Amino acid sequence: MPELPVLAPVWRKHALRDRALLGLLPTVAILAGMIVGILNIRSLEENARLVSGSHEVIASARDLLSTLKDAETGQRGYLLTGDEAYLGPYEDALRRFEPTVARLDSLTAGNSDQHALFVALRAAAEAKIAELKRTVALSKSGDRTAALAAVRTGSGKAFMDDVRKNTAAIRETEERLLQRHDANMQQSVSTAIGSLAITALTGLLLVSAAFMLSQRSIDGRLRAAEAIDEQREYLRVTLASIGDGVITTDAGGRIDYLNAVAESLTG
Repeated sequence: MPELPVLAPVWRKHALRDRALLGLLPTVAILAGMIVGILNIRSLEENARLVSGSHEVIASARDLLSTLKDAETGQRGYLLTGDEAYLGPYEDALRRFEPTVARLDSLTAGNSDQHALFVALRAAAEAKIAELKRTVALSKSGDRTAALAAVRTGSGKAFMDDVRKNTAAIRETEERLLQRHDANMQQSVSTAIGSLAITALTGLLLVSAAFMLSQRSIDGRLRAAEAIDEQREYLRVTLASIGDGVITTDAGGRIDYLNAVAESLTG
């Protein structure tokens, strides 16, 4: 009897390989998606923090300039009229001055260029406050003429010009940083959209691959079943057609098959 081909072990080998591949691909895709997602979230969070910090620096620098303007307005009103009611905005501005300076100091501490601008701004602002205090003190002491003369020297205006110049420099630097942060955020968003699109495409490909492998597995099972049926039929025909008597039994010794010759011999 010729040796019959055995297809089942080959089919099982391919089936196991296909299943391993089908299990590996989703795992790799999920891990890649998680890594991209985590990096994207961190990038967006960091950019959001930087954007918020830049807005705070700009607002704090604006507050400092506004504080000095309020103090100067109160000082001029008092010097011109001698009415201490005008000192309300001046005194309120003096109370806000130190906390505002301290906040701007803290916000710019992490950027050496911005902090250098802040140091120059603080020096000009403190000089302006000193000039305001000096003229108000002269007027309160009764020497209003000396106070007005001090104002006419232009030193106070020079201090305010320096404050405006350094405030503008800080604001412009932060606006450039905001543009950079905005570009980074847009890039992160684009990356996020791209990663989602890739993940969705990968999912579609995996579903297609799973369907194809499943179909291949079904086809393999059908081919294996057909091969087994062919083997059984080949053996049945062979045993029925040989000239010797063939009798087979089950595990309990009970006869379960006789070919024609065996039936003739045993009656």
